[in-house]
Amino acid sequence: MKLASTILVVIGLALMAAGVLAGGWVEGFSRWTSLEKAEPEDLLAP
Repeated sequence: MKLASTILVVIGLALMAAGVLAGGWVEGFSRWTSLEKAEPEDLLAP
């Protein structure tokens, strides 16, 4: 039973990480397309 709960926790964390990465990728991509070939410093700025 402990293994099952551990697997559920790992899946939950993986889904959260995937959501954060997907959100960051979409934001970065939209920012890149709007600025076109911007410098890396511009992409890191808030």
